[in-house]
Amino acid sequence: MADTAPAKARIARWDTMRFWLMVLVVAGHYLQQLNGAHGDAIPSATVQIALVYSFHMPAFFLISGMLTRGALASDRFPARRVVSYALAGFIAELGQRLMEAAGGNGFEFHLVHSMDISWFMTALIVHTVLTWLLRDADRRKLLLVSILLGCLIGYDKNVGDLFSLSLVLTNWPFYVLGTMHDAAEVDRRIATTPHARALGIGWFALLAVLFSLRVDVTEMLTKVFLWQNYPFEDTSLVSLLWRVLVYGISLGGCLAFAAIMPAGEMRVATEFGKRTMAPYCLHWPILLACIWGGLFFALPDALGFACAEVVCWLIGFALTLVLSLPPFWPFVRRFTRA
Repeated sequence: MADTAPAKARIARWDTMRFWLMVLVVAGHYLQQLNGAHGDAIPSATVQIALVYSFHMPAFFLISGMLTRGALASDRFPARRVVSYALAGFIAELGQRLMEAAGGNGFEFHLVHSMDISWFMTALIVHTVLTWLLRDADRRKLLLVSILLGCLIGYDKNVGDLFSLSLVLTNWPFYVLGTMHDAAEVDRRIATTPHARALGIGWFALLAVLFSLRVDVTEMLTKVFLWQNYPFEDTSLVSLLWRVLVYGISLGGCLAFAAIMPAGEMRVATEFGKRTMAPYCLHWPILLACIWGGLFFALPDALGFACAEVVCWLIGFALTLVLSLPPFWPFVRRFTRA
């Protein structure tokens, strides 16, 4: 999500993909608030949320790993990158807490115990440091260890939210996998794969059908897709198999979404995809204002649930676009140039 690649090494596919992933992030947050605002969850919204959450954050980690591959192979500790992530996370957390205080909820700053908007920056810091410290390790073995660790976390009731530990560790395999592959080579392979875009679209169509058939299972999967601890109630190995399945679904979604992206530049989306940190950090206060203003109750009453879901997608696109405009660029340059 951060601007991690040198200008000379930029690859259009990954910048374009980050823009549309950010649209999914914002729209997903709005759909989450809409879903169940009137009591019962909306089946169609539940399916959309599951599709989005099945891969959108893992895709960011995968891309971040690919684009930082060279820097993490160096003997020089990437201090500037780590400090940039820390500053962005701090500003995002502070902004959210100030917004909540303005809404009358009091000021409670969560420096080391947060599952909100700043968790992604915490994860990037930990992933960067861990991967750099283990830069001489066999990456295939490291990937296996990270997957096993992510799968077993749900069995440990002691893994809490301190430093967003569960989110950090369960997403680490995607970052490790990214560091194992050259971004340009992955781009070339996708571009030369026959019918790659059709296969990508087919993946999501199939997943949408499967999720629609059993919405009850889909709701359960969505919780696992959040990558938090969610201690498994079933202490057998069945829960571990669920986590393995989720890793497979998420990786499939990452590859499918990348295949759908154009190989060349996509005008605004490609350019704005270089600055996804601003909409990520700044859309949250707007979302809070919408919650307090009763938007998610008013939309279904005025338009019906189907139209309200469409509005959530339009808001996701509009906010991503607007928050990537020039007035917000200094935020990106100051806090994310690594």
